[in-house]
Order: sequence, then C-alpha cells, then structure tokens
Amino acid sequence: MIDEFGVRIDGEEIPKEDISFCLHDKEFGVCQLHDLVSEFWQILEPATIKVFYMGGFEEGEHDIDVRLMFHSPYMPISDTQYMPIDGCGSKRLVLRKNEGRMA
Repeated sequence: MIDEFGVRIDGEEIPKEDISFCLHDKEFGVCQLHDLVSEFWQILEPATIKVFYMGGFEEGEHDIDVRLMFHSPYMPISDTQYMPIDGCGSKRLVLRKNEGRMA
C-alpha cells in the first residue's frame, strides 16, 4: 500500500492532481493510491509516472525528486503493522527535442 507519493521537479512541488501513477496499463491519480488495494504491484516491477505541466518542460537538464513511502503486507512487524519501505529517490534527467517532440 502506498502511503505517500509526490514529485518535485527543479525544486517545484508538482500538485497531486497533475501526477498520474501508471501500472498494468492503468492510470491512477495520487489521491487513489492509498486506498488502492485491488492492484498488486511487485516492488521490482517498474511503474510509469506521468507529470502534466502547462506548456511542457523546457529542453535541457531537470532535477527530479520522487517521494514514495509504502508498506508491504508481506512484511508484518506486528499483528497490525507492516514494514514501511522508503522508495524515495532523485535523478537528473535531460530532455532533448526528437523530431519536434521532447524525448
């Protein structure tokens, strides 16, 4: 279960309503993630994060920070609690124009 999810790009927090979390060819809003118990996600299985940004992002380098805190029902630490997992990370990505589109 995902407890916290957020994206910051170049230091700017992206509003939750402008982020989609995509898994198994389905797209979910951030507000749906905490209660989404019918979709099973193996932690090594890649997911896609979509960010909707008015006008798009400029070509060049961008610092991306992702906050992903979740817990696994397969790792109980008591009768009512499960192991919290920190899946946060940062990366610098480069956007380049590719035949008129950003890639």
